[in-house]
Amino acid sequence: MSMSQLPRDLVEEEILCRVPALSLRRLRSTCKRWNRLFKDSRFARNHFEKAKKKSFVLMLTKEFRIFSLNVHLRGMPSAEFEGELSLFDKQRSSNSAILDISQVFHCDGLLLCIIK
Repeated sequence: MSMSQLPRDLVEEEILCRVPALSLRRLRSTCKRWNRLFKDSRFARNHFEKAKKKSFVLMLTKEFRIFSLNVHLRGMPSAEFEGELSLFDKQRSSNSAILDISQVFHCDGLLLCIIK
């Protein structure tokens, strides 16, 4: 089944409303109907409500601990504490159990800590 065979309201109200805004710009030249649709204020409002909510993950390091925060920028900006990772082995009492981290990187749920 091609896009042209799908019901118009399904394509316009459910599928295209979830396409990222930058991709919509490229689709404007696909056909005149979509170009008009993307300029319509009702579509823009619907797209804003259904579009994926943007959030960023912020990693902070302090005293051998790493803190993860989700920062939400849509609507009322907010930060949400996600968790803490301690780099100090509480089972061992010596200072040799402390890892001295110089850099922290994260991507798709993976965490890379570079130690000195």
